[in-house]
Amino acid sequence: MASAAFSPQGVLWTAPWTSPAPAAVLFLTLASRCLEANGCIPCQPQFKNLKGRFAHLCAQYREQYGRQDCTRYPWGRKSFQGFALDELALDLILEKTHRVFRVIEINRSLEDFPKFWDWLHEVKMPEQSREERIYLPKAVLLLSTISVSCFFLGVVTCALE
Repeated sequence: MASAAFSPQGVLWTAPWTSPAPAAVLFLTLASRCLEANGCIPCQPQFKNLKGRFAHLCAQYREQYGRQDCTRYPWGRKSFQGFALDELALDLILEKTHRVFRVIEINRSLEDFPKFWDWLHEVKMPEQSREERIYLPKAVLLLSTISVSCFFLGVVTCALE
């Protein structure tokens, strides 16, 4: 019976008459191609333009429903001010927004667009901000402790010299 060669992790199978190196190169090449995609793989880069897509959905909503404003919160910096979000939390919100916009575009459910956008600003982002603020006092305490320790070490070092 022929034995199969496995990688150290036991995941990569190669035929017994070949070495695992070509299969590993192929696997790494395919993996690196997947890492080049930003966000969800099926979406093209033009679908990641949230500002343009927001404007397009808003215009469609105004046209279909005959309203002046599509949401209570327009797109822009003022819309996101006042929320204490770090880069990771903001990226997560933007990725989810991209996905919801995509579902609205595919299903042509424009009535959900203002509901989602208002919910995002009234519920989700304040909730994320509160979570960020919970950890803020702990971070300040940690940084203060480190600073005082460094200062004390500096004073002791100067005194000993």
